[in-house]
Amino acid sequence: MSSATPWPPQLKLWLQKCLAKVTASAKPAVMDEIKQIVAQHYEAGTLQTTDWDTVEVKALKPFVMPKIAPKRKLDIASDATSSSIAQRPTKAAKKGNFPAASWSSTNTTSNGVASEELRAKREGRFAREFEIERQRQSGERPAPEFSRHVNAPSSNGPSLLDRMETLHYAPKKKSKFVYQNNAENAWDPNVLNWDRHTIVGRSKDLEKPYLRLTSEADPDNVRPLPVLQQALDLLLNKYKNKGVKYDYVCDQLKSIRQDLTVQRITNPFTVKVYEIHARIAMESKDLVEYNQCSSALHSLHAMGVEGHFEEFLAYRILYFLYTRSRSDLNVLITQLTPSQKATLCVRHALDVQKAMATNNYHAFFDLYTHAPNMGAYMMDFYADRERCYALIIMCTAYKVLSIAFLTKELGHDKPSETVKFLEDHQAAYFQGLDPPTVKQPGGQWKRVQKVVPDQDKSLDCTAAKPHLVKAATKYQRLAIKRI
Repeated sequence: MSSATPWPPQLKLWLQKCLAKVTASAKPAVMDEIKQIVAQHYEAGTLQTTDWDTVEVKALKPFVMPKIAPKRKLDIASDATSSSIAQRPTKAAKKGNFPAASWSSTNTTSNGVASEELRAKREGRFAREFEIERQRQSGERPAPEFSRHVNAPSSNGPSLLDRMETLHYAPKKKSKFVYQNNAENAWDPNVLNWDRHTIVGRSKDLEKPYLRLTSEADPDNVRPLPVLQQALDLLLNKYKNKGVKYDYVCDQLKSIRQDLTVQRITNPFTVKVYEIHARIAMESKDLVEYNQCSSALHSLHAMGVEGHFEEFLAYRILYFLYTRSRSDLNVLITQLTPSQKATLCVRHALDVQKAMATNNYHAFFDLYTHAPNMGAYMMDFYADRERCYALIIMCTAYKVLSIAFLTKELGHDKPSETVKFLEDHQAAYFQGLDPPTVKQPGGQWKRVQKVVPDQDKSLDCTAAKPHLVKAATKYQRLAIKRI
C-alpha cells in the first residue's frame, strides 16, 4: 500500500484499539496478523467500505480452556433390573471374598436389627459416662459395670487398689515392706493415692555407702528423717575438721539424697542437703555432681520449698557464662524480678555477664576477686580462659608488660602464679632473658637458667602473643567433667 493512499478514519481508530490491547510478548504476532488483514482489504479495494469495528484479530482473543468430555458413565442394559444392581457386592465384600448371595441376604435382612443394636450401644455408653461423672463428683466408688479405671474391679479379678489393700492388711509371716498409714482419701477414681504406700525407713546407721538401686527399696536399708539429720551433722563435722576426703563426703551425701528420694521427703532439710552438696562440689571442682544438685534445687525452689534461692540463682547465671549458653542465659535474665536483681549475689553475677559481653577484663577480674558467697569457685572454671583472652588483648596493645602489673590485672595472688600460667601456655618470653628451650620429656617448658625474681620480670608481648593465640584454641572445646 503506497503512502498516497488515504487511510480511512475508521481504520485508524481500529488500529489504535488493537495496539492498546496488545502486550509486549504478543506484539510481533499481532502486528503480522494486522498487516495481513490490511493488505487483504487493500488488494480487494475494501478499505473504505469495510466496517472495521467488526474485524477481529485472532491473536488478541483470550485463550479459552477447551472443554473436556465427561467420562463415560456405566451403561446399564435395558433388561437389567434394580434387584440385579442391588445384588452387586461392594469392594469390601469383594475383598473379603464373600459370596454375593450371602452378602445380599445379610444386607437386606439385618439393616433394621443393626441400627437398633447401634442405637442401644450408644445410649448405654452415654448413660455409663454420665454415671461415672456423677459418682466422681459425689465421691462415690463407681460400680463395676460403670467403671473402666485401672483400680476398679474387672472381670479378670480384683482391682489394683484391692490387691494392694489385701496385701497390706493380710497377715504376713516376714514382710519387709512397710507403708505409711494414711486414712485420708480412701479411694480416688482418678489417681492412685501414693502417699498411702510411701516407704518409711527403719535403718539406724549414720554412715552408709551409696549403691544404685536395681529393685524396690528395702525399708531395713533406708534411714528415716531423724537419722538422716544426725548423719548429715556427723558428716559435716568430719569435713570441717578435714578428717575425710571429698570422695567419701560425696558418697555419703549421695546416699542421704537417695534415702530422701525413696521416702518422697520434700522439705527444707532436703533443700539443705542439696545446697550443701552443691557448695562442696563447687569447692572440689566437681561439675558433674554440681549439675545434679543444681537441677534438683531448681525444681525444689520452684515448688516454694524454703532455701537460698537467690544464691543459687547467681550460681546458675555464672554457670551459663561458663557453658556459653546465651539463649538459656537470656531467658533466665528476662525472668528476673526487680527484687532479685537488687540482691548482692545476683547483681554481682549480672555484672560479670556485662564485663564478659564487653571484653572488660579489668572489671571481670575485679569482680572475681570480690565475689560474694562461693561465686569465685564457679568463676574458677573459666578464669584461665578469660586470662588467656585478656593477655591477647594486652599483648596487642603493649610491647612490654611487667609481671607485677599482670599479677594484679589477671587476679593472681602471687607473681609466681602469673609466671606459672605463662609457662603452662608456652608464652614465658621475658625481656632480657633467654627464651625457653624445647619441650622436655615431661611436657613442660624448661625454666630459664638465669635466676631473676618473678616480680622483676617483664613479659615480651611481641614474642608471647602468637603462643597465646595458639593456646586459646583449647578453650573453644567445653568439657563438663570433674577436674
